Amino acid sequence: MVTRMFAAAVLLAASLGAVQIDPAYKVVGRIPDRTEGQQFRTFDTDRTTNRVYMGSDRGLYWLDLAEPDRVKGPMFEKDIVKIEIAQDLGRLFYFTKDEVGYVDIRKPAEPVRMRGRIEARALAYEPTRHEVYVATRDPYLTVFDAKSGEFGVRLPVPGGFGTRLEGAPGRVYVQVQTEQGLYVIDAATHKIAPWPVKGVITPAHMDADPEGQFLFVSWDRYLAAVDVKKATMIERVVAPYNTSIAYDPGSRLLIASWNDDPPPVKITAYRVESTGLTVVSKLENPNIGLTGVEPTNHGFLQRGNTNLLVWAFQGK
Repeated sequence: MVTRMFAAAVLLAASLGAVQIDPAYKVVGRIPDRTEGQQFRTFDTDRTTNRVYMGSDRGLYWLDLAEPDRVKGPMFEKDIVKIEIAQDLGRLFYFTKDEVGYVDIRKPAEPVRMRGRIEARALAYEPTRHEVYVATRDPYLTVFDAKSGEFGVRLPVPGGFGTRLEGAPGRVYVQVQTEQGLYVIDAATHKIAPWPVKGVITPAHMDADPEGQFLFVSWDRYLAAVDVKKATMIERVVAPYNTSIAYDPGSRLLIASWNDDPPPVKITAYRVESTGLTVVSKLENPNIGLTGVEPTNHGFLQRGNTNLLVWAFQGK
């Protein structure tokens, strides 16, 4: 469907003698994808300061998007596995191999370690109740108060342990190690239940839009957009190979990347609507780029062979 719509648009433009629409994004910077020989492995963007934070086993680093060629840091040195920013609190939550903690990123501060030794596998922030959910290999999720950093409750996971989490206003999406499909937690009641969205296969990568209207999912050769209120897949795109996705909240576009058949890599920007996905532009991928993408704000990062490409949105 998406391909047919794009093809029709191109034919219409040609018949009218129109000039091809400029790409929605362009590369504005290149930075190393590692520090001291170790790759950055987790990313999140503070939309207030327009900084991208990056974690590696050497610590927490950042990139000011106004200076897209210079990595700064470390803010502190820890073996960071995953980070997630609570935008409304100005806090960055992280976990290492045996620790969950946070740091205030909009004022000078030292990282704070939260309760006990925790070997986390995933974490997510839910903004309406200001809670952080942590998954381990235990058959429950641990929930913390994001404001105080104090332990809250433990939520039993049906049939196993949580493997992936994604927070959105009023809910947290969960994948369970022994179960197929998506689960959802109601933030108000802390009740977890299967989420009856047909056609999604797990394990899958999840990316929620901050307004909570859509959930984007990618697995194997597929990417899908789900209408949250209807619990319905509104569009599924099939690619030749594995897909990588990143939802850019600043431009409200979904970025998808995959190897074409034959190569090179394809990058496509989609506008997301309740009726489906519409192609906004197909980006010309630099030869040094790879398929992995990470969202920023009004842009995204793309993995290169030894670097990260910084793409910036060109619209208004």
